[in-house]
Amino acid sequence: MANNIQPINILDKKSNIDDFSFEHELIIKLKIFYENIPPYLTEMIDYALDVGLNNLYGGTGEYSSITVESVLKVIEICKENSIELPDINNFLKYSYKIEDGWGDIICD
Repeated sequence: MANNIQPINILDKKSNIDDFSFEHELIIKLKIFYENIPPYLTEMIDYALDVGLNNLYGGTGEYSSITVESVLKVIEICKENSIELPDINNFLKYSYKIEDGWGDIICD
């Protein structure tokens, strides 16, 4: 049973709306959305969700060999499609290690 909403699953011709653990209306809207954006964007969404899901279930440590491949693919797709990458300095000022990957506590 497909339990995520990645484009690769929703756009799969073999998948059925009943295969998903989300409301049918959401799956239908996502399918329409994914079908109407450039394929490179659905590919990027898949890779980005892979990073989040793998870190969510696998945890974040010193280095994530599982997710680095997906990050590199997103960078490659950006370059192939002339999409400007964000400034790395925006990421360097925050450590992913803070509070075991959850970030700084901002309220009590």
